[in-house]
Amino acid sequence: MLFFQAMKVVVIGGTGFIGTHVVRALLRRNTDVVLFTRSDIDGLFSEERVYHIHGDKEDIIQYRKVFRMLEPDVVIDMISFTFQDAWNTLQAFEDAKPRMVGISSSDVYRAYEYFRSPKADQLEPLPLKESAPYRETLYPYRYLNNPRIWDYDKIPVEALYQNAFERRNTILRLSAVYGPGDRQLRLKEPISRILDGRRFILLNEAEADWRWTWGYVENVAEAIAQAALSPKAEGKIYNIGEERAHSVYEWVVRIANAMDWKLEVVKTNAKFLPNYQKQPFNYRQHLIMDTSSLREDIGFSEPIGSAEAIEKTIEYQRWYFSKDKKPIPWDYRLEDKLYHKAYKYKFMV
Repeated sequence: MLFFQAMKVVVIGGTGFIGTHVVRALLRRNTDVVLFTRSDIDGLFSEERVYHIHGDKEDIIQYRKVFRMLEPDVVIDMISFTFQDAWNTLQAFEDAKPRMVGISSSDVYRAYEYFRSPKADQLEPLPLKESAPYRETLYPYRYLNNPRIWDYDKIPVEALYQNAFERRNTILRLSAVYGPGDRQLRLKEPISRILDGRRFILLNEAEADWRWTWGYVENVAEAIAQAALSPKAEGKIYNIGEERAHSVYEWVVRIANAMDWKLEVVKTNAKFLPNYQKQPFNYRQHLIMDTSSLREDIGFSEPIGSAEAIEKTIEYQRWYFSKDKKPIPWDYRLEDKLYHKAYKYKFMV
């Protein structure tokens, strides 16, 4: 039998990219953490106060009696991606009725829908506050025809969490998260080219000026942990991300400077880009989130500065590319040809 001495927090999905940092942030706050995961955590956390319930999220209702006996104070749900995910999780904790913290996304906003619609004639006002309108269309990724994300949508997930357990639950909408462990390698375009010794990078001139709120993974995890443990966050919705949203061009320059590399950034018309750099997005719609509420309510501030965050991200991707992972299929011969055509275009205009 387990004997807990501090606040008990169950983390569902605490072994992934963001979740591992959330667990460590909770432990720094003298919290007893129970991981519900199908993964093996041996060697992942050395602290004695990390306990493990081995199970699959799809079967979480079967652990209802376990959670009732455990009586957690807070549950952080990192991996409810569909209505069914959230429904099952809430059913599993129906008897215990802890405060639930649901991890959501900035893709719930109508601005995201406008961004993905190249012909959209409307733009959403910025920055996006937590009260900004939701998307009008559900299931935003069905166009990819991927069965794994066919039913993905954080809007119905949020609706379930907001109305459960006396409306005490907290919703955290994450920005684009980057850093060590990021499987999407969000900053791969400039980093991989610099590692390959390239001296220029082509950017869609519309995309170059586009701004999206980002968040470094350790800082995002700290924000999640603080919100989970703060009574002031009960019943609230918060955006999580950096205070300033940098443009794509600014990100490239910051990375080049951090890597001490002279990189020419060529902003050009999309017709002078390789097909793998062409995206059918509406870059007039920025995705800038207002993250002031969390800072004002619970006093959150990022423990990791932006310079250190970029350095850690570069170091991780340097390691990643050195391990002979699947190479990124940039066609440098084609990019060289397009570079000269792009310059003729710039000269003509």
